[in-house]
Amino acid sequence: MSKPVVVVLLSAYAITYFIYVISILHLISRMYSILRLVKVMTLMLLVVQLAAQDWMVKTSTNFNIYYQSADEDLLVRLDSLCLAELSALEVRLNYHTGNAINVFLGQDMSPTKRDLVGSGEVYMEPQSIYLDMHNSFTSIAYDFRNQAVEVLVNEMMYGGAFQDKIKSSNLINLPDWVIPGLYHYLGDKWSVNTDNTMRFIEDEYGLDDFNQIPDKYKHIKGAAFWKFIEHKYGTNAIPTVLYMARLTRKFNASIYYSFQTNLYELFSDWKDYYYTAYRADQSKPNPLEGIVLDKASLYEICVKSSDTFYTLQANFLGVSVYRYVFDGEYKKDKLYTLKGTEAPIGVFQKSLYIDGDELKLVLMKGGGIVIKSVLRNGPAEQRIPLSAVGTICSSDQGVFLVVSKALMSTVYKYTKNHNLETVLVVGGFIKSISINKDDLVYVTTDESEDRLFRYDMVQHTKSEDFRSSHGINQVIAVGDSAYLYNSSSNGILNGKLLDAKLKQNALTNYRYNILFHQYTDKIFAEYLDRGEQSALFITDHIDASDFFTYDSLYETFFYSKEEAESEKTKARSFSNDSLSDYTFQRPVYPSTDFTSSNYDSFYLSKLAGDETKAFTKGQEHISVSSARFQLTNSPFQANNSVFPGAYRLLLPSSLNISVGATFTNQYHTKEIGLYYTGIVQPGARDIQFCYKQKGNWNAEVQLLSRRRIFFSEDSRDAYHTVYGDYTLSQSRWSDKVTISHSLNGRYDRLSPLYFSEESIASEIRNSFLTGYTSRLRFQSSSIKHMLSADLAISPQISVLAEGFSVTADLHLMHKLRASAKDQLVTSIRLGSSQGSASSYFMIGGASGDVLIKDGNRSFSQYKEPAVYTNVYGIRGFNGNYRNGNTFFTLQSQFESKILEYLFKRPITAEVFANLKGHVFVDVATAFYGSGIYDEANVLSTSIVESSTKVLLIKINAYKNPLIASTGIGASTLIYGYQVSFDYAFGLEERKFRTPILHLSLGHSF
Repeated sequence: MSKPVVVVLLSAYAITYFIYVISILHLISRMYSILRLVKVMTLMLLVVQLAAQDWMVKTSTNFNIYYQSADEDLLVRLDSLCLAELSALEVRLNYHTGNAINVFLGQDMSPTKRDLVGSGEVYMEPQSIYLDMHNSFTSIAYDFRNQAVEVLVNEMMYGGAFQDKIKSSNLINLPDWVIPGLYHYLGDKWSVNTDNTMRFIEDEYGLDDFNQIPDKYKHIKGAAFWKFIEHKYGTNAIPTVLYMARLTRKFNASIYYSFQTNLYELFSDWKDYYYTAYRADQSKPNPLEGIVLDKASLYEICVKSSDTFYTLQANFLGVSVYRYVFDGEYKKDKLYTLKGTEAPIGVFQKSLYIDGDELKLVLMKGGGIVIKSVLRNGPAEQRIPLSAVGTICSSDQGVFLVVSKALMSTVYKYTKNHNLETVLVVGGFIKSISINKDDLVYVTTDESEDRLFRYDMVQHTKSEDFRSSHGINQVIAVGDSAYLYNSSSNGILNGKLLDAKLKQNALTNYRYNILFHQYTDKIFAEYLDRGEQSALFITDHIDASDFFTYDSLYETFFYSKEEAESEKTKARSFSNDSLSDYTFQRPVYPSTDFTSSNYDSFYLSKLAGDETKAFTKGQEHISVSSARFQLTNSPFQANNSVFPGAYRLLLPSSLNISVGATFTNQYHTKEIGLYYTGIVQPGARDIQFCYKQKGNWNAEVQLLSRRRIFFSEDSRDAYHTVYGDYTLSQSRWSDKVTISHSLNGRYDRLSPLYFSEESIASEIRNSFLTGYTSRLRFQSSSIKHMLSADLAISPQISVLAEGFSVTADLHLMHKLRASAKDQLVTSIRLGSSQGSASSYFMIGGASGDVLIKDGNRSFSQYKEPAVYTNVYGIRGFNGNYRNGNTFFTLQSQFESKILEYLFKRPITAEVFANLKGHVFVDVATAFYGSGIYDEANVLSTSIVESSTKVLLIKINAYKNPLIASTGIGASTLIYGYQVSFDYAFGLEERKFRTPILHLSLGHSF
C-alpha cells in the first residue's frame, strides 16, 4: 500500500473520530440526563475489581517473557527451550520472524481463536504464547510449538505489516483442514496419540471418502496430508505449498504449481500411503466386549469390582460422578454434580478413589483443593491448602498429593488424622506416583526420557530403577519391586511389566493406545483409546507372576520407518526453478542467507544473535488488534427504534460500509474500539465507541451516535439516536453459564428537515429511555448436540412520557449433528413486554435479507409504545407482517453438505466447500394484550361504513394471527461472508401465498 493511501486512511480515521466527538457533545448538550448517565457509567467502571496485572518482563532478541512469579533459573532454561523450538520451526518452514514474540507464563487471556479469513475484518495484533509452568518441560515445549507455529504460519501467509494483512486476509481462502492440520503436524510431530487417532479413522470411516471423516478430526486429516506431502516431496514441500498458496490464492493451484500434479491424483496417493501404513496394524488384536465410554467427556475411572465402577464425566450441564452397576447390562446413575466453584484435577490423575466403604473425589476449589465424600459415609468435605495439585495416589497411610512445577516437585501426605505432611522434594517434574508399603515410587520426565525412582519413606533413601525414552505412564507398584506402566516402545501405548530384575516385559500387543489402567487385589482394568468407541475392559485380579508376556512386539509402520523416512527426506532434493531465488524470511541477519546456508549455520547464527536484556517491570502498551472495512446490513442496535418510521431505515435491505479499528493491550485485558458505519445508505451515519476490560467481572461500555434520514416527496425526517450501555458479566456456576447486568439509556430525536412550509410547522419529537437488563446465557455442546439459551429481563422507564415497561425475552437454539455432512438446526424465540410504555415486536422476513420489504402492518393504538423491536423470524413474508407486545417464533432447518455426497476427494474452493442445501419450516405469531382475542388486536378489527358514509361500524372478527412457511434454500461463504438463499412459501389462513425469494447476508436466522 502506497504512502498516500496510508495517509488518506489515517486522515479518514482522524476525521471519523472528530465527527464522533462533535456529535456526542452536541447531542449531550441538549440532554443533560445523558451526561449524568455517562458520569454514572464512568464511576461504576472505576470500581470494577480487576485481576492484578503486576507483570515483570524478561526481554531478549526473540522473546518478551512476561511473568508474575518465577525464578531466574526457570526463565533462563525456558528462554533456551523456546529458542531451540522456535529455531527448529523456522528451519522447517524456511521462514524467520524478525519480531520478538510475547510469551506469558500464566493463564491464557487471549480472545477465542479467530480465522484470519473474515468478512471484512482483518486481525492485526501479533499472537501471544501462553505457557503453564505447572507442567513438565516436555509439555511446555509441546504447548510452545503448537502456539509458535501459528505465529509463524500466520505471519508467513498473511504478512506482518498492515498493508500485507489488508491485501491477504480476505483473499487467501484455504480448506478448513489445511492450516489447522499444519499447526497440529508441526506442533505434535506425529505423536503416538495422533497416529492412534488416524488409525482409528482408517478403521472406523475408511479413507476412500475424505469428506466422510467428521469435522472434529479435521486437524488430524490435515496433519496426515502434510505428513504425506513431506514424505513424497521432501522437507521443503511445506514452505513451497504455503508460498504458492499465498501467490495463487487457491489451494488447487498451489498444489499444481508446486508438484505438477492435481489434487485428485495426490488424494489417490494419500489413500494408498495410509492404507499401506495401517494394513499391518490390523493384525494386532483388541479385547472384545468392552464398556464404551466417551473419551472426550471422561476425566476419571475408578473400578470397584468386575461389575461396579465409577466415573467422573462431563455432561451437557456440567461434570458429574456416575456409578455403573452390571445387572444383565450396565446401568448408570448420577451420584454427584460438581458445583460452579469446583473443577477436576485433571484427566486420569487418580483423583477418584475408594477409601473403605466411601468413594472420594479430589477437586480444585477456591485456590485450594477439597476431598469430597461422594457417598457421604464420612465428612462431606475436607479442605487442604494446596494449589496446582497434579497427580494423586491413595493408600492405607492417607492420600499422597503431588504439586509439580517444571524444575521442582513436592510430594505431600494427607493423613487419616487430617494432617498435611511434606514427604519428598525433588528436582524435576513428577508425572506419576504409586505407593507400595513404605516405598514411594515416582516417575519424573524431561525432554528426552522418563525416569522411575523408588524412595524409602522410612530409611529416606532413593534409587533410580529404570529409564525409558518411550514414556513411563501411570506407574503402579505391584509388590516385590515390580511395576506396571504403559509405554510406546513399538509406537503404541501398551502395558509393560518391570520385574524384580528390572527387566521390561511386554504385557499387551493392542492395536490402540491404553489411556488408563488400574490394578488392585480384586481387578485389573484397562481403557483403550478407540475414538468414539473407546472402551473399558475389566477382568478379575491376576497375580503379577502369572502375567503373560510377549518376547517382542512388531513395531507400527510409522514408528519403524521414522528414522529411515527422516534420512530420506533430508537427502531428497525437491526443486522448482520458479522458487530458486525465493526466500520467505526477512533479512534480520544479513550474513545468513537461506539459499546458501545450511540449517545448522542458520541455527548457530540465530543463537549468536540472541541477546538477553535486563529483567524489568512490564509496561502496558496498546496497539491495533484489528481493522475493519466491511459490508454490513446489520449495524449495532439495528433492531430497536423509538419512532414508528425509524425501523424502516434500519431494515437489512439498507447496505452500508463499516470501517474502524480495535486497540488492545498486550495482556488482552483492555480493548478499545471505534467504528464508523454509513457511506452507502443516503443520510446514514453511525459512530460507535466500545471499551472492554477483563477482570473478576468483565466490564464493557458501548456508546453510539446514530443518524438516519427518511426521504419522500412530502417530507424529509431526520432520526437521531444517542445510546449508552454499561455491562458487567461473569461466568457463574460453570463455564457454560454467563450472567450479565446492564444499565442503558438512549435519547432519540425526530426532527423534520425544513424544505417546505409544512415541514416548518412540523413538531420536533424527543424521547429519553433508561433501563436495566439482567441476562442469563447458557451454552453447551457434545459430539452430536449443541444447545444455547439466552434469557433477558429488562425493566425500562420512559422519562419524558412517564411510562414504564418490563420485557422478557427467551431465545433457545439447538443443533443436532446427524452425520458428518448433515445437521438439524432449531431456533425458538418468545417474548412479551408489559406496562404503560411497552415494546412492540414486529415479525416477518429473514434477519439478514437484503431484498426485504416492509409489510406496513399498522400498530395498535391501545398504548403508546416506548420501543419498536424487529424480530423477523419467519421467511415467506415481508417485514412487519405481524406485530404485538407478545410474540413467538419457531424455525427448524435441515442442512446438508450436498457436494460432499457427490465427491469423495477434498473440496477446496471456498464456495463449494461451504455449500449447504437446506429445507425449512417456520412458524410465528404476535398479538396485543392478554391474548389473540383481546380487543387491542388490530388484525381482527375492520370498519364497515354505510353508503352515505354517515354510519361507521367497528367489527371485531377473529382472525388467526398464526402464520407459517416452508421452502428450500442454500448457503455458502463468499470471501468470508456468509450468504444464504431461501425460496419460501408463506401459509396464512390455510392458504399459500406467492413465494418470496430471500437473499441474506449472514445466516437466515
